Formats: sequence, C-alpha cells, structure tokens
Amino acid sequence: MGPAGKRLVVMVSDAARKNAARDLVGRTGMPYTAALRHLATVAEPPRPRHQWVLTDEVHAFLSGRTWRGCYFEDLYRWLDRLDPTYECRTCDEPGDARTVASSVVLVVAAYDPDLSPRTVQLFTYKHHAACAPSAVIWAQAADVPSEPIEIGLPASAKPEMVAVLRLTPRFVSAFGETETGDPDTVAALLLAVEVVQDHGQGAAPWLTELQMMLAQDGFGHPDSLGGCQVDEDWSLRIVTDYPSSLAPRWLALRTSPATDAAAPEHLFLSVLDVPTEWAERARDRDRVLVLVGPLPAGPRHEVPELPAELNPEVLADLAEDGTLIGGWVPVAAEPE
Repeated sequence: MGPAGKRLVVMVSDAARKNAARDLVGRTGMPYTAALRHLATVAEPPRPRHQWVLTDEVHAFLSGRTWRGCYFEDLYRWLDRLDPTYECRTCDEPGDARTVASSVVLVVAAYDPDLSPRTVQLFTYKHHAACAPSAVIWAQAADVPSEPIEIGLPASAKPEMVAVLRLTPRFVSAFGETETGDPDTVAALLLAVEVVQDHGQGAAPWLTELQMMLAQDGFGHPDSLGGCQVDEDWSLRIVTDYPSSLAPRWLALRTSPATDAAAPEHLFLSVLDVPTEWAERARDRDRVLVLVGPLPAGPRHEVPELPAELNPEVLADLAEDGTLIGGWVPVAAEPE
C-alpha cells in the first residue's frame, strides 16, 4: 500500500478518535479538548501501581465508557492513590494490594434519566482477589417521592409570591379516536389540583395562573380534547417494573427532554400503583391524555369539586365547561 493508503488509514483513525470524543462529551458534558486528552490517556489502560486485578467492567468505568451525566479527571490515578491496605469484605482478614493480588468493587449510581442522571461513584470496597473479583455494582435509585405531590407556582405579576398546589393522580378512561377516526376510549391521567397555600388570595386566582401556564404548553379545553397536542418537550414515562423493591412502579410527567447530561424537569414524579391494563392501553396508543383540574368555571369563577365517579361521559362534560383542561402527551421510551 502506497503513501496515499497510509494517509487514508490515519484519517479514518483520527475520525474514529473524534467521534469517540464527541460521544464522551454527549454522555458526560466533558469539554471536547478534555475528552480528546482523556481518550488518549486511556487508549492503552495503564498498569495499576499495586496488585489490583481489574475486570473488563471495571476498566470500562475507569476509562469512562460507562459514565453518564458526569466525568472524572483520571480514575486510574485515583486507583494508584487508593489506600492499598484493607480488611477483606469477604473473609474479614487483612489485605495489602502492595503484596497480594487484590480486587476493587466500585458501587456506582446506575443511570436513570429521571431518578439518577449522574453515574457518581458511591462506595469502594476491597477484597483479596482470591475471595472475590473486581466488579462494578450498579446501585438503583429508590428515593422516588410518594403522591400526592406538591409544587410551587409563582404569581405572574409577583414572582416572589409562590403558592403551593397539591397534585393527586387518578387513572381514568376518556373518549378518544382510533387511528382511523373511529370512536374509542383511551388511557387518561387526571391530576386533581388543590391549592394548599394561597397567601390569602383564595384558590381561584392560583388555578387561573396554573391554567395560563399550562396553556403556553398546549393544554386547552376545546369541545373535543382530541385536538390538543402539548409542547413537544413533554413526555410521560410509565414505569411498572423498575429494579427496586422500594419503588417498582412510578410515573414521571416530564416538561423538558431527558438528556445524558441533564435530568428532565417534572410536573409530576411519584411512586404509584400503575394499573396494568391502563399502562398497556397507554403504551399501545403511545400517548396519554393528561387532564388537569378542577379549574374555576361559570360566571362566578367558582371552583367545583370533582365527582367521585369519573367515567368518559363525565370527563367530556367537565372538559367542555372548562373544569378540566388537557392535552395529549407521548409515552416516553425506556432508557437504554
């Protein structure tokens, strides 16, 4: 192969290096030039100073291949500075990585866009290599709040005055249409609103503030809710099998996108016993009708109470008279 062929090989290698740096920047937020330097440093994993026996998954974390939402300067140098003496967590006998083959177990926050957007290192354990291999233990977040959820709502005229609103979810069915336009019932999520701190203004003004805020994102109360599409940044994540015994089922109503570098903002995030049938219907349609209310209605702008029974006919009536506003929110895909 002539000189031209050699130049082509260099160009491809350089492109791959730049693509890897862009991937690292996108996953972690690391500056691009720092990402290039980091990748050059870990291209050939350095040999540990002491007798730490490292597995491929530990190398993957130390080198940054499994970082999300955060980055570290040089974890191989950190490992070299790690105290080599320890009490083995398996056999409880003393150990010293300067003289004995040893393993390191990293406990790391598992990435989740809503609960844990940063793969921060939580704990470090040490073992004799003969007792246990090096590993990464991905710790699933479990501190999901329980409903009802309270949110702060600043006054548009006086942002320093913030009311407190309580949101209580109800899983309901509403009238909708199939893709061919035939009548159908669809999965709907009703967020029942209660003003718990009104600063002496009464509930109605704050509910009107909420209505105006949601209207900017596409929520409305037309004769038919079928035409309301909320802002494209909104999504609803329905979780029914999260790997945590403390919070296996929950909902996250996002008002901004989930990215590798930042968690989304939420209007609602809570542990919930999501009905299986409701979740299946929502996923089949790939969208959910989100309803919010009750809102001030009638000439006196009184705030009605929501009836105990909320069947599709009742919901349609409440939407028509302005007691409820709503819009269609896409179901978010589960993170990879």
